[in-house]
Amino acid sequence: MSALLLFENFGFTYANGAVPALRDINLSIEPGSFTLLCGPSGCGKSTLLRLAVPRCAPVGSTVGTLTCGLPDERLGLVMQVPDNGLVHRTLIDDLVFSLENAAVPRAQMQARLAETVGYFGLEPLLHRSPDTLSGGQKQLASLAATLMMRPQLLVLDEPTAQLDPLAARDFLAMLQRLHRDFNVTVLMSEHRLDDVLPLADRLVVMRDGTVTADGAVADVLDGVDNDALPTLPRLSKALGCAVALTPPQAKLTLPPVGGWPTSVRDDFWPRAGDVGGVEAALTVRDVFFGYEKNRPVLQGADLTVDKGRITALLGGNGCGKSTLLRLCAGLEKPQQGKIAALGRVGYLMQQRAAFVLHDTVAKELNHAGAADPALVERCGLTPLLDKHPFDLSAGQQLMMILVSLLTAKPDILLLDEPTSGLDRATSMAMAALLRDSGVTVLAATHDVEWAALVADCCCHVFDGRVTPATPTRTFFARQWLAAPAVWQAFPPGGDGQ
Repeated sequence: MSALLLFENFGFTYANGAVPALRDINLSIEPGSFTLLCGPSGCGKSTLLRLAVPRCAPVGSTVGTLTCGLPDERLGLVMQVPDNGLVHRTLIDDLVFSLENAAVPRAQMQARLAETVGYFGLEPLLHRSPDTLSGGQKQLASLAATLMMRPQLLVLDEPTAQLDPLAARDFLAMLQRLHRDFNVTVLMSEHRLDDVLPLADRLVVMRDGTVTADGAVADVLDGVDNDALPTLPRLSKALGCAVALTPPQAKLTLPPVGGWPTSVRDDFWPRAGDVGGVEAALTVRDVFFGYEKNRPVLQGADLTVDKGRITALLGGNGCGKSTLLRLCAGLEKPQQGKIAALGRVGYLMQQRAAFVLHDTVAKELNHAGAADPALVERCGLTPLLDKHPFDLSAGQQLMMILVSLLTAKPDILLLDEPTSGLDRATSMAMAALLRDSGVTVLAATHDVEWAALVADCCCHVFDGRVTPATPTRTFFARQWLAAPAVWQAFPPGGDGQ
């Protein structure tokens, strides 16, 4: 059977771009395959995925050939930013938009809508404005809208980036069923690889706009640099064992925690962390808030963020994490209760495009003052100074905004999903940057691996309230369903405590 997508000696350069975004790409996507695309932020993954769907292809010049064996309506694309695809006043209008454009008969449209909405559990959200949904809810809605057209090839660019761990696993399980039961071909990029790798039958690694490795998952992982590996394969190689992709495999192939060298334990076990004993930089006391009457988001929320420490705020999609950050940033006012911040507050929201005010990266970096050249170099932004911010990858945009925020010298940084769009190496480099700056950080995140390795303490937002900030190691020792992969394989209780 012929390939659905075929890249042959393919290259691409954005309009007015000086350096090719893609070069010498030779890649074949076969019917029924599940191909996972990975690589550092800015390596060209998103560009390749957009080019795979002609209606979404960016403007620029190409070399070589790209052949698609499917009509456009059989290609489904889900990008990193769900807001770009949700344009109507209500969610139900967004879901049926593509069917209306394709003149699908009304009875068939209703049947597809009922099936898809039920499958995703979106009934309570159907008549709400997309603007009122959380980032994770928007991503689920975007995925549902794409599946309404019953695509044969599903192209996904980091679809779990804004989903909490349990929602991400539910989505990936659904994606696996679609792939297995209906032979839907999947081409997907992802940075959070722990839950995705076991689903893929093929792994493609990119760097600097070209493919550096392509083959069966285990074979490719064996030749990848350790710093780029997800947690369990990286741990497997560090211990000199066969590569484990899942916690059950790790239990069978890896020694117990007590048998790990100290250096390995330090790299893979969550921070010891601490809480209390220093001055509070941010306090939230008995805060109530809701966007709609009789629909509270927060009801009696309390939180203390210690000065100079990194606190991770976890919780399910729609629980109120982003709302709490907006209140702490002063963008919303509590309807009851008080919030007090010690010093200047910087805020990084999920909608990165809202920060872009200028037409070059250099102007953005110097918006709040002269950015430190060493800091710009450390974040990998020096070669990008003349580029338009919208030409950067999601990860590069985030680092640009972070440098701009740090240049303003805030005392407290509020970060909403700071690792979205970042590969592991970049997300850890960002964490080191935050640690070195000495700024107090409150970060809402679904990335439990990052929280476990970076945060001093963690807390949950649940039922309108916030659980007490708890040292990270103690916090994750109490987790079961949403624990880091290492802790799923080796539950606390004995060695490692």
